[in-house]
Amino acid sequence: MLLPNNTEFINLPEKGISTENWMSSLLGHSQWPSLDIPHNSDTNPSINVVANNTDPATKLQAIVRGRKARKDLKQKKTATNKLQAITRGRKERNILKQKKTATTKLQAIVRERKARKDLKKKNAATKLQAITRGRKTRKILKQKKTATKLQAATRGRKTRKNLKQKKAATKLQAITRGRKTRKR
Repeated sequence: MLLPNNTEFINLPEKGISTENWMSSLLGHSQWPSLDIPHNSDTNPSINVVANNTDPATKLQAIVRGRKARKDLKQKKTATNKLQAITRGRKERNILKQKKTATTKLQAIVRERKARKDLKKKNAATKLQAITRGRKTRKILKQKKTATKLQAATRGRKTRKNLKQKKAATKLQAITRGRKTRKR
């Protein structure tokens, strides 16, 4: 037999258990709790019927419904807590993921800046090296040009001196030949 809330009604006398003994064991005492529900039978007759009903089956059904309601409430509370925990976990993971992404982007930006700064330093060092090499090369070229000029000047003097000596020798020879010719 099913009760209105689709729970099965147990026919205790068939099982050899008296309803009162079974209910006393459920409640933990031998006295039934009194239903002290203030009611006005004039305004709500259904409350009066439930409150005045002392049928053990009705009380048993109330106990079973109460247990089921408390069990359902506990399950709903547990499910709600689990859903809230899952939601909080997802939210925290999303926040953590966003922080990680932001951190990675910042690290990339810092690395790029450092690389550009290092490149500028390297380029500056390369330029300084080029300038130094250029100066050194120009100095060497200037020294070579100076040496070449000195060599040319020295050769020129020597050549002029040789030329002068040749002219003088030629002149001496001409004079000597002229004398010889005149003496003959």
